[in-house]
Amino acid sequence: LHDGVPVPKVIDFGVAKATQSQRLTDLTLFTQFEQMIGTPLYMSPEQAEMSGLDIDTRSDIYSLGVLLYELLTGRTPFDPEELMKAGYDEMRRVIREEEPQKPSTALHTMTVELRTTIALHRQSDSAKLINLIRGDLDWIVMKALEKDRTRRYETANGFALDIQRHLDSEPVLARSPSIGYRTGKLIRKHKGAFAAVAAVLIALVSGLATSTMLYLRDKTAWASESAQRVKAEANERTARTEVTKSQQVAQFMKDMLGGVGPSVALGRDTMMLREILDKTAARVGTDLKDQPGVEAELRSTIGSVYQALGDYEKAEAMHRKALAIWQTLPGNEHLDVASSLFHLTYALLSQNKLAEAETSQRDALAIQRSLLGEEHPEVAYSLHQLAMVFWKQGKREEAEKVYRETLAMRTRLFSKEHVEVAQLMHALAIVLRWQGKLDEAESMQREALEMETKLLGKEHPDIPNSLQNLGNVLREKGRLPEAEAAYRDGLTMRQHLFGSGHPEIANSLNNLAVILRDQGKLSDAEAAQREALAMHRKFLGDEHPEAMRSRENLIGVLQEQGKLADIETLFREELAVVRKAGKDNPARLETLISDSAEILQREEKYAEAEPLYREALLSRRARLPAEDEELLRTTASLGRLLADWAWAEHISESKVQHRRPEIAERAHEAERLLRACLTTRLAGTEDSNRWRIADVRSRLGSALVAVVVADTNLATDARQAKLTEAEGLLLEGNDDLQKSKTGSKYKQDALIRLVHLYEAWDELAPNSGKAVQIGEWKKKLSEFDQSTEAKKATATKKDAAR
Repeated sequence: LHDGVPVPKVIDFGVAKATQSQRLTDLTLFTQFEQMIGTPLYMSPEQAEMSGLDIDTRSDIYSLGVLLYELLTGRTPFDPEELMKAGYDEMRRVIREEEPQKPSTALHTMTVELRTTIALHRQSDSAKLINLIRGDLDWIVMKALEKDRTRRYETANGFALDIQRHLDSEPVLARSPSIGYRTGKLIRKHKGAFAAVAAVLIALVSGLATSTMLYLRDKTAWASESAQRVKAEANERTARTEVTKSQQVAQFMKDMLGGVGPSVALGRDTMMLREILDKTAARVGTDLKDQPGVEAELRSTIGSVYQALGDYEKAEAMHRKALAIWQTLPGNEHLDVASSLFHLTYALLSQNKLAEAETSQRDALAIQRSLLGEEHPEVAYSLHQLAMVFWKQGKREEAEKVYRETLAMRTRLFSKEHVEVAQLMHALAIVLRWQGKLDEAESMQREALEMETKLLGKEHPDIPNSLQNLGNVLREKGRLPEAEAAYRDGLTMRQHLFGSGHPEIANSLNNLAVILRDQGKLSDAEAAQREALAMHRKFLGDEHPEAMRSRENLIGVLQEQGKLADIETLFREELAVVRKAGKDNPARLETLISDSAEILQREEKYAEAEPLYREALLSRRARLPAEDEELLRTTASLGRLLADWAWAEHISESKVQHRRPEIAERAHEAERLLRACLTTRLAGTEDSNRWRIADVRSRLGSALVAVVVADTNLATDARQAKLTEAEGLLLEGNDDLQKSKTGSKYKQDALIRLVHLYEAWDELAPNSGKAVQIGEWKKKLSEFDQSTEAKKATATKKDAAR
């Protein structure tokens, strides 16, 4: 009330007054006229001054600065307990005169436990959070908290724009205060002390005048000594400057690289980034050889960027070098060593170096338990990653056990309803799904999704991830329409959150394509998969594992539609990409070469397929033992190609009765390769090889038929012996394959080879009585094809019913 009339007023942050029986917070002070009013933690120096000075909007800027400080560090610039314990006048003095710590310094001086908890709440780790805040954000906050209001931001909009400049990686207007400015503030704060010091200095200067006269007498001798000392001091200053400069450059590189990844460089070619990384990695050891700690941090940052770009070998190399440095500095029992081991494990996991990954993660966990105790968030993170290692190793029971242990720990550390708990529930549900515990997996996924929606809101980026996990469980349970709905919901949400282009949208399209393919919606699946591939190429580049996975999924959809020409185009594209990095991943290159050759063979492009098979075979022979499964498959595939090629040329050349020597040589080489492969397979003892042995028998029988029809120099007895042997091999191979659970293509090929056998036998020996078998085996082949089509139709109806 003003003169008995209510008057509206605009008040500042934290200012409130209790009326009647209403009660204010204990942190709010309110007094009589012209005394302090407001919440001291958010009160500007001029409010605490109470000098009658007009309080303007710059006081609000100070309060906003306090809020930003609290958002970054989890605490206010001044400790609330200490401030409230201080007397009234001391509280005002602190607000007016004491400079708060910079946010990064405040975090650095906290206890490890408190700093770790604050970092976890900000989805980060403590070291990374300090590095993110150090620099621009420190300056922005401290500019808003300036004691002199003329040095603060003029408006809240100016404050906001400077924050936006930081987010856009542009220079900010806030800068660290100059030495002159800080010195002036110090003098004004301690006038009495500086007056005394000044008096002493005057006395000293007077005394020095007399001393100078004596000094000049020995000027020559002293000058030489002084010059040397000045030179030494200059050298020391230069060295310190260089150290500071290199530290600043290293910190700049860490800040720059730490924010770089595929999600940041959307739509941009990452080639230049890779070149910068390579050059930085090559120089970091030389440029920072005298600063091992800085070198280790920068190597770790570079390794993480390599990891994000899918260059896992380089990521591993960087993390190993960082680890080696940390181990020479504080010793093996140090958290920096544990952190390096943690990141190294991730790089090893990405390359399927599972035994090394387990060792690395166990070492990291042991260090953390030793230093932090059994119950700590960092220990929980390490347990989580150890469970991931077990899962990738196929140790599903061990993975489930560790995941459950980690879930229990996180529930104790945080609460029963916490984002970290929900995320771990998703991970455990994935393991349960792989173990066939589908009901528990579905229940856990739904509970985690409900928890995240409650805690984060319906439009948080984590929600689509959870919908994807739920869709995976529903797909495994055969509830395909429900799974499709979950995938589509996740896709729609990601499109709403990220716009039309983002790698996460490509991942959602991948999942949708898979479920559409499962339901026989092949054209829709192809469209979704092509869109996913285009996005992965654009955002991540052709060489990224996610782009390769999209390409492989599209090839699978095209194979089901019989679009061999489109598949060939994709294989040629992928082969060109992988050849660039072939030396870094020979197994991947060999597999792609073999797959490309198989597609060309199915298109009957034998001349193009042969050199590819030979390349893959030579590479695998050079690095794998004779009994290796991949080597045996490649040997059998080349043998089959040569036999099929000889047979195809026999048919095309039969009208003119012309035999070329190279056709016969191909058939003989096919026989040699397949005999060697069969001998090796028969030496094995695993029951899982039975169908593979049967397949090689069938292929060897086909090769013998090719030899008979291609080599006109064979004697009649030799021809008859090979046909008889081929018949036995083909019949035995077919019988075992039809009884096995292998794919229908292998069974169909075995029947086709028997038809070819009896056709060739009847052609070469018309009176052999084999013409009857031709009709019998053609009938069996036709019945097999009809049965296969009927099974496909039944499966499609069941899917539609579900």
